[in-house]
Amino acid sequence: MEAGQHPEFGSAKGRGTLYGSEDAVKIVSMHSSKGLEFGLVLIPHLGEMPKKGEDEADEARLLYVAMTRAIDRLVMTYREPSSFTRRIADSIGSVRQHLAEMDSQKAAG
Repeated sequence: MEAGQHPEFGSAKGRGTLYGSEDAVKIVSMHSSKGLEFGLVLIPHLGEMPKKGEDEADEARLLYVAMTRAIDRLVMTYREPSSFTRRIADSIGSVRQHLAEMDSQKAAG
């Protein structure tokens, strides 16, 4: 079992308990979310990442795992900006610009 992983979800049977037939809110840590998928993922307090004293690359990998658990929607919130919130905002801006350029090229051609 990985460090920080919830013992109930460490096995295939335990992970299956997250996928009951009824709709429900599931609270899972970023550390224990690896291998799981959800229609909606909420990541609060993004401005607190990377944590002081933690390796920024490790924190970025952890955030990537959490972000990629979302199947349909990903919502991230923060109160104060951080290096991570700035990097994500820059990336979203780049993708928006690229999509706008593709739309312009499609309309022209």
